[in-house]
Amino acid sequence: MNSKKINKALSIGLCAAALVPSVVSAKEFKDVKQNGGFAWAYEYIDELSDKGIIDGYPNGNFEPDRPVSLEETFQLLKGIINPSSSEIKDAVSKYGSLCDDMGVSSWAKEPISVALSRGIITDYDLKQAKDKDLLGPKRTTYPDRNTVSVYFAKGLNLSESGDESLLKHNDKNSIPNVTKGYLASLVKAGIFDATGSNGYFKGDRHIRRSEMAKITKLSYDHAKNVGIDLEEKTIDGKVILATTLNNLDTIITEKDNKRSQFRVDSSTIYKMKDKTVSFKDIKPEQEVKITYVKNGDDTVTGLAKKIEIINSEKNLIGYVTDSTSDSFTVKYKEYDKDKLETTEDKIKTTDNAKFKLEKDAKIYKYGKKINEKDLKVDDIIEFATNADGDVKEAYVYPEKGSVTGKITDITEGTSSKRETITLKLDDDKKYTFYGKKNKDKDSDNPFYSSKSDSLFKDLKEGREVTLQLNYKIVTKIGKENTSDYVLGKITEAKEYDESERGRIGYIKIETNKNREEKYYITKDTKFKDDTSSAKNPQRRIEDLKGETVKLVLDGDDIETLTKIDKNSAIDAVAQIVRTKTDDKGYQKEYTIKILDKGYGNVSRGDKFTFKTENDFDKWEVIRITGQMYKGDLEEIYIEHIEYEDEELDRYNDFNYSASKKSSNDYKIKWS
Repeated sequence: MNSKKINKALSIGLCAAALVPSVVSAKEFKDVKQNGGFAWAYEYIDELSDKGIIDGYPNGNFEPDRPVSLEETFQLLKGIINPSSSEIKDAVSKYGSLCDDMGVSSWAKEPISVALSRGIITDYDLKQAKDKDLLGPKRTTYPDRNTVSVYFAKGLNLSESGDESLLKHNDKNSIPNVTKGYLASLVKAGIFDATGSNGYFKGDRHIRRSEMAKITKLSYDHAKNVGIDLEEKTIDGKVILATTLNNLDTIITEKDNKRSQFRVDSSTIYKMKDKTVSFKDIKPEQEVKITYVKNGDDTVTGLAKKIEIINSEKNLIGYVTDSTSDSFTVKYKEYDKDKLETTEDKIKTTDNAKFKLEKDAKIYKYGKKINEKDLKVDDIIEFATNADGDVKEAYVYPEKGSVTGKITDITEGTSSKRETITLKLDDDKKYTFYGKKNKDKDSDNPFYSSKSDSLFKDLKEGREVTLQLNYKIVTKIGKENTSDYVLGKITEAKEYDESERGRIGYIKIETNKNREEKYYITKDTKFKDDTSSAKNPQRRIEDLKGETVKLVLDGDDIETLTKIDKNSAIDAVAQIVRTKTDDKGYQKEYTIKILDKGYGNVSRGDKFTFKTENDFDKWEVIRITGQMYKGDLEEIYIEHIEYEDEELDRYNDFNYSASKKSSNDYKIKWS
C-alpha cells in the first residue's frame, strides 16, 4: 500500500492483544480488502497501519469488527493531541496515583492522565468507568458510541452546543442530550456521518476497530485542515467581562491594554487557590491565569481549559441590588479613591455579582456599624475584597440620609470639582461629602460663582454640623425642616444601654406592602396614645413591639410616636376615579378607589369621597396613609407614586364592593 504523509506522529494503539506494531502490513490483512466487506474502511486502515498508528494481529487479521476499549480510545486521543513531554510528566505526577487506584493499565496511565488534566474526562467519569469494568487488562466491557463521541469532541475542543439540525439519524430522539451537541459538532467537522450507519446512530453500541480507524484519521485531518493548535498555552490578565454571548459562556481579559476573549465549556476547570469554584465565581477586576488551546474559532483567542483566580483583592463601588444574611449583590465597578465620582452622576457599570461577606466583615453606614440585613436596594456601597473575593470591609451611603459630625476640613470648588466638607464620625474616621461646583458663568444650583455662594460658607473647622445627604451629595445644612409621616406595625423594638448621639433605642416598622424600615428613638422623642386619655404615656421601648403606630420623622429619628388602634389605621394604594367641583368653584370633591390594601379595614375596590382645595388629576395613583373613624377617613396623608401600566391593568379585573363615602373635609399633607 502507498504510504501517505502524516506530519504528527500518532501514538501506537488499537490492538487488544499487544500495543507493539505488528510486522504485518495493511496490504496483508486477510480480513480487510479493497473490494471486500470493509472496503469503506480500507483507506483509513491502510494509512494508519502504514504509519504504525494501528496494527493487526499475528494471524494476519485486523479484526475490523472487534470493539475498542476505553484505554485504547484515550491512547489514540493522546496521539492526536500530541502533548509535550512536560505536559505528560505534570499530568502523570498529578493523576498517576488516581489511575493506579482505579486499576488503569500501566501503558494507559499517560493518556488517561493527560485526558484528566485537560478536562476531557473527570475524576467522577473515571470512577464510573471502574464501576462499569471498563479499565485494566481484565476489563470485560467497552465504551459505547455516545461516550466515545463526547470524548473525541472534547479532545478536539469542539463545541458542546453544536447545531442539532445537522443530525439526520432516524434514532435522533433517543440520543442523550449530553451527546447531541457534541455529535452535531463532530458531524460539522466531517468526522461523524450525519445519518450514522444505515440511518441510525445506535449510541448504546460499542465502537468497532474499523470505525475507530476512520474516526482517528478524520480527527487528525480536521485538526490539521482548520489549523487547530492543540498545544496548551497560558496567559494572565484582569477579567473585563464574564458573561454569556450568543448562548456561549465567554470571558474577556486584558493585559497591557490588549484584550483576549475565551470560550468556556462544561470541561473547563475553575480554581481559586486550592478550592474548586465555578463560572459564576469569575468576576470583573479579578486577576486570572488561563490555560487554553486554539479551537479554530477566529472570533476568540481560544477555548479555556483551566481558569485560576490569582487575586480577587480589589476596591469596588456600586449599587446594592439584593442582600442576604451572609452576602450582598451589587452592580459595581473598580473604585479609585483618587478618581472618585461624587456619585451625583450614576455609577456606570453593567457588572452585577454576588459577594460573600467574611465572618468578621465590618459594614459602616455614615460611620455607624450596621448588619448586612440593614442594607437596602439602591444604597451605594464602597467595599474591599480579599484575595478570595470575599468582602472584608464596606461603607454604605443611602439615597437619603442625615449625618452629624465634627468638621475637619473644607475645600473650595473649581470649574471641574465640587466643594467638599470632611467630617469625623462615630467610628473616628474621616468622611468627605460634596457640595456645589464652581462654574464662573452659571450660579444656578448646584453650581456657585463665588465663595460667598458656597454651601459651606458659614461653616468652620472644629464645629459640629448636621448634613442632609443624597448619597454623598449635601442637599441641606442642618436638620430637615419637613417631617415625614409613616404608619405601620412595630416588628422589633430595642433600647440601647448607652445613648448614641442622643439616640436611646430603635424600632423596626412594617409598612405598606411588607416593607420593613428602621427608625431611631431619641431622648427628645414624644410619645402619644390615640387609644387612651393619657397625653404622654410612659413606657419601656421593648413594650412597643407589636403595636400599630404613626411616626413623625426627622430623617431616621422619630420626633413623635403615636400609638393608634390598629382597626383605625389605613395605609393603601388608591386611584382618583372621580373629580367634582363645588358650586363656588373652590373646593373639589374626589372619589378614590382602593387598588392595593396595606393596613386597615379596607378592601380592594372600596371607595371613599373627600373634599379639599388641593388639585388632583383623574386616574392619578396615590398612596393614602392615615386613620379612619366610624368607616370614614379621619385624617389622610397623600403621596404621589408611580405605577406601571401593567400593574394598573391587574387591578381593573375585580368587582367593586359597596361604596363608602364621607362628606367630611379632610386634612391633606403632600409628601
